[in-house]
Amino acid sequence: MRKLNRCYALVAGVVLSILAGVGSVLAADAFQPGCTLPWASIAKKRPIDATCAAQGVTTSAPHQAQNRAKNELCVTGAPIDITFQIFKTLQRRADDAGIPFGSSNRLPSDRSGLRRLHKLSNGQWIGEGTLVRYVALISHPRNSNTSGGESVNCKLPKAENNDIHMDLLRNPDEPACRSITAEIIPHSRPEMWQVKYLEKVMGRPVRITGHLFFDASHRPCTSDTDRISTKRASIWEIHPVYAIDVCLNKTVGACQAKNQSIWLALDQWLNQEQEEDED
Repeated sequence: MRKLNRCYALVAGVVLSILAGVGSVLAADAFQPGCTLPWASIAKKRPIDATCAAQGVTTSAPHQAQNRAKNELCVTGAPIDITFQIFKTLQRRADDAGIPFGSSNRLPSDRSGLRRLHKLSNGQWIGEGTLVRYVALISHPRNSNTSGGESVNCKLPKAENNDIHMDLLRNPDEPACRSITAEIIPHSRPEMWQVKYLEKVMGRPVRITGHLFFDASHRPCTSDTDRISTKRASIWEIHPVYAIDVCLNKTVGACQAKNQSIWLALDQWLNQEQEEDED
């Protein structure tokens, strides 16, 4: 009997050890933002949260660092209001600093030089990792990389596992090569940040708040007719997006970012519009 009990104990110990190992692997693979989500009150858990960590799937150290930057959700403090010209200036600063970009094979090996890249007129430094806000019009919101996925999202297919891209314009007639890019990551993505809801605010000024990010996998347009596949004026993006607000006024010029009284969170604006439709 004692031998049998020892045998049971040994088997139980092996099973527990295996389960602990599996648990450790699952924990390592899970997405762990390291802080409370900026949109915690409207977050929706998604399958990718349990299977894809912040660095995604790549063995390249520069690529892992870029993926972690794409998933940075812990920047706090007051956001800095940023303009189109600042995005363009940041692009020039990166060029002048010799920071590599242009493809997934030309990523910075050290991203620290991106952090304090441009000094504003008020003395504040901005760069990758700065919390910023931008007022613009949403154009062409779309689910990206739905067939093959991308490394940051562990090469998983389908819309639910990949980013939502938005082109941000100053007026609806601007060519895409004058746009600024913002991206919503799939992790815990709010239901009302899906493409079908973003389309409802096209033509209306929005205030996009989020993490300032240098997407070195791309290059900016050199002219309005540049044929590059992902058109943008600067490869500096708001990525990930932390908040989306809709202006109660109807022109970009009448929607000052600092005037909180004229902004409504997207989910609240959509609920209000639905209530008005039902009256």
